Amino acid sequence: EVGTEPLQVNSLRWKSIVEVSCGDSHNLARGGDGAVYAWGLGASGRLGLGDFKTVPQPTQVQGLKGKVCTSIAAGFYHS
Repeated sequence: EVGTEPLQVNSLRWKSIVEVSCGDSHNLARGGDGAVYAWGLGASGRLGLGDFKTVPQPTQVQGLKGKVCTSIAAGFYHS
């Protein structure tokens, strides 16, 4: 349900999240360890998870695993 109040993302509760970026229909979060998590509408491959599926919960972007990301950005159809 869409609302005006912020909600805690339970699956990231115990992660050290240092940055969040919100696109048109998807979100990204970056952990202090450089891990990137994506969730939301997967159309056009905007989540970077290797498919076009919609993902309701944050999922680590496996293509970036082992790499340290220093910044994230979510746009309309891209991340």
